[in-house]
Amino acid sequence: MGFFSFGARPRLKLVILIVIIASYSIGCGFTPFYALGKKFDPQKASELIKGQSTRDDVLRLFGRPVESSTADLEKADWWRYNYVYLGNLGIERADLEVYFKDDRVEDYQVKVEKSRY
Repeated sequence: MGFFSFGARPRLKLVILIVIIASYSIGCGFTPFYALGKKFDPQKASELIKGQSTRDDVLRLFGRPVESSTADLEKADWWRYNYVYLGNLGIERADLEVYFKDDRVEDYQVKVEKSRY
């Protein structure tokens, strides 16, 4: 599975391609930066305990989510954290979705992909 089959939205794909093409067209590569989202440590997801961890626990580990099912975080069914890191050595993408039921973590999914170009 390549980066573009990871489920990235078409607009995100376009932004990544434009940045990569623009950086190499000027002939010097580019300084690494985060193109989308807020960097978080996907390894910390292992600290979440289904049925026990609370919204406050998730906030403590990851901060405010980038996206949620509603604007009111206390009533949201799920929170999403994601980032895309573009650098002169490759692309790293991480996604974490946390699902809540009765203010507790019901489930979560974490995906990390790294590719070199």
